[in-house]
Amino acid sequence: MKFTSILGLGALLAASPVLAHYKFTRLFANNGWQPDMKYIRPWTAAISDDGYVADINSADMRCHANARPVNEIITVQAGQTVGFGVAGSRGIVHEGVYTAYLARLPSGQALRSWNGDGNWFKIWAKGSTGVTSEKILFDMKSTEWKFDIPKRVPSGQYLLRFEHIALHSAGAPQFYISCAQLDIKNGGNGSPTGDRKTIKFPGGYKRGDQWLFGSIWWPFRNWETPGPKVWS
Repeated sequence: MKFTSILGLGALLAASPVLAHYKFTRLFANNGWQPDMKYIRPWTAAISDDGYVADINSADMRCHANARPVNEIITVQAGQTVGFGVAGSRGIVHEGVYTAYLARLPSGQALRSWNGDGNWFKIWAKGSTGVTSEKILFDMKSTEWKFDIPKRVPSGQYLLRFEHIALHSAGAPQFYISCAQLDIKNGGNGSPTGDRKTIKFPGGYKRGDQWLFGSIWWPFRNWETPGPKVWS
């Protein structure tokens, strides 16, 4: 009975844009929080302004639904701490994993017009925090997440992609995404390879991936953080 009630609550939240959706509009860089949506690509979600992406085969998987480049590009240093914050007071209301990716601007293109169809590599992830007899647990209390740009990342202009994958509805993941425009200085000559390889969006996540279309509710299977391993 208790398990059924929890599922019912999840379904109610999923049906309510006011209660269930959230967006990441605050960028942490250069030792401080930047103004709301500064350096972050705006989007227009299908469900509401702070809705999610549901189609893993859509180009919206790069930076959210109909995301548009901005003129502002923030200069940061390799090895520096960056991060994202969730808007408003609701915080996170769905269980799921957090990840951060970088994609370097291809030669001959401009970051102010590039659509993000490049090679993305993971620089940070926060997965499960535990498990109970009912479900797999994730961080739902934080409102800010910070992580470091790898010191070995080559200098250049990048898109920084922050993502929360809501997994509360088995088989129907929801992707909450934001992208910031960075110019990284004083980098190295590192290159993601092997199990820390780059991926494409769309294409990096597939419908056959067990973590994506499995269930965090009992009875559940082993769950792993999606995508490649973190490169640092």
